[in-house]
Amino acid sequence: MIAQSRCGAVDYIQSKPSKQTQPEFEFWLGKKIKQRLHERSTTRGTEDTYRIPVVVHVIHFGEPLGTGANISDEQILSQIDVLNKDYARLNDDASNTPEMFLGVAGAMDIRFELARRTPDGLPTDGIVRINGGRESWSMNDDAEFKSLSYWNSENYLNIWVINLTGYLGYSQFPVSDLPGLEGSPDVAESDGVVISYEVFGSTDYGDFDLDDQYNKGRTTTHEVGHFFGLRHTWGDTNDCNDDNDFVADTPDQAGNTIGCPAGVRTACGVNTMYQNYLDYTDDECMNLFTIQQIERMSTVLENSPRRASLLVSDGLNDPDPVTTENLTLKSVDGKVVTCEAQSDLILKVRNSGVEVNSFSAVINGTTTVPFSDLNFMPGDEATFTLPANALNAGANIFTVQLTQPNGNADTYPADNVLTYTIHRNDETDFLPLKETFGGDYRDRWIATNPRQGMNWQDAGTNFANSVHFDGYSNQLLGDRAWLISPLLDLSGIMEASLSFDISYVYRIGKNDNLKVLASTNCGDSYDVVLYDVSGNTIPKVDNGNIKWVPVNEDDWRHVDLSLMGLVGFENVRIAFVFTNANGNNLYLDNIDFFDSETNTRADGNDYLQIFNDYSAGPSLRLNLPERDNVEIGVTNTSGKHLFSFPYTNGLNQTIPLPMLDASPGVYIVKVVTSKKSYTEKFVHIR
Repeated sequence: MIAQSRCGAVDYIQSKPSKQTQPEFEFWLGKKIKQRLHERSTTRGTEDTYRIPVVVHVIHFGEPLGTGANISDEQILSQIDVLNKDYARLNDDASNTPEMFLGVAGAMDIRFELARRTPDGLPTDGIVRINGGRESWSMNDDAEFKSLSYWNSENYLNIWVINLTGYLGYSQFPVSDLPGLEGSPDVAESDGVVISYEVFGSTDYGDFDLDDQYNKGRTTTHEVGHFFGLRHTWGDTNDCNDDNDFVADTPDQAGNTIGCPAGVRTACGVNTMYQNYLDYTDDECMNLFTIQQIERMSTVLENSPRRASLLVSDGLNDPDPVTTENLTLKSVDGKVVTCEAQSDLILKVRNSGVEVNSFSAVINGTTTVPFSDLNFMPGDEATFTLPANALNAGANIFTVQLTQPNGNADTYPADNVLTYTIHRNDETDFLPLKETFGGDYRDRWIATNPRQGMNWQDAGTNFANSVHFDGYSNQLLGDRAWLISPLLDLSGIMEASLSFDISYVYRIGKNDNLKVLASTNCGDSYDVVLYDVSGNTIPKVDNGNIKWVPVNEDDWRHVDLSLMGLVGFENVRIAFVFTNANGNNLYLDNIDFFDSETNTRADGNDYLQIFNDYSAGPSLRLNLPERDNVEIGVTNTSGKHLFSFPYTNGLNQTIPLPMLDASPGVYIVKVVTSKKSYTEKFVHIR
């Protein structure tokens, strides 16, 4: 049984608010429905079947075909058949609809068909398989995994099948064509449906490894309903107001229904239609849409942007004839930073021409790596490895070009070249550590975009210099920049934590993502996720469409993270990774690593702070500009020396002061570094 929420569509749309309000959309849709009903009452004839071209993007983690997230073609075909039967009310369990609801049960004249033609006119079976390079994904990763594989949503219903955490599925709602609201709430590149692989398809068609509660394909039926404009039957409210879902022939509900109830259930003074596909019951208990739900979906399909265009898509047409060689280098991947002297490069290549049996990859114009005996078929994508590329210290830039498919010139050589950067760096550091991005910080930290996109940049703020990513201007969705710490040795400490300041204004409808990742193998892989926020969940100053620049301390938010899971490892790196969704500028500053479990960074710009504890005595909190061996001493206001002691690598620690036996009164603490002295007056109580 999956411990996940049934549907994330409402949370998804709330995380990407629109300038178009729900009342505006419903007013527009209500008028369109009335117009459509009027036109149907005054015309005669047979309406054409809606035909929807579907592309299924299977984002897996390298599992063999038919295993885990890399689901089989048969499982995908079972889901397409479930959609067609559920929407046309040809489902075998339609007979289970209670008699009281038979009069409102509706059927839609629609066909979901896997695409036969790619966006560039090549043959396809409508299934794209991509190794996403990670085991699971969350809604926060929306822009990232959709950027791995996307077909124009004007012409295809994109369905991403992934190992999804948190929800069984979610989808993007349609929008109106009201003036000034075109294109909201979300960019076209995010439009479609996302489904967990464990609930995609039906065990009625085969022995697929599906969850026992959700093994009839109804999660996809549900989410495609959202894609066509349906709301949950209870309207996502907890009251009995009429038409919370804007559909008159679904009975009022005050909440969702879970499990698989038996017999009649009542709520809000009426019988509950828990068999509706837009409720939350188990798959085997769902069996109908209503007539007015069908009317609503049909109206959306005929009028809403990126829905009506599906009806005139060429995605179901025959592909163009292919007569020449045409390879496309889709991506070059590898490590971002490593301590090793060599590293592999992974090429993702698409064959957009005739069958290819051989080609070569040329690295930096000098090294040629041949590939032969391929049987690389038209429309296929495959990965190829360029092994053991030598790395020098610092940035290593690799420009890869595909040449000589079948010994011939490529028809479109412009899409055969990409560049990738790998950093080799084994410089070490230790805790405590502070980074405020002044001076020569790039000698210690690595700021990189391996695929040559936008990078972290210096920016003047109220903190003098900070780093930021210009998400406001960057329209390349999924563009990813890395800010990577020095190599940290945590093997000799017992505790560790991290804090940093972030400044961001959420730009309505844009789902930027920030992750803080950890590596324990010098950066070869980042398997630990310390922090993951996206869109409206990024700590923010406000919402707005301005290009953001912080100007005072109130424009920043503070984040604290534990590093206890990394204690004991000697090759640790911490990476701040920004994934762009064309949202807004995100700023980072004041990154502090502490050698304590609870981070204790001093407030503001105070170099010294005293904290009194009645039982334990006072403690000194350091906030020095740089790490240094210091001398700490305390005197009273008469100048009498109480004590002094050396302290190694003073920076941001909290240090107990041995004053339990000292009389209450006013004292002065003095900290002497190699460059400067700092003093602070305090009152000792006990």
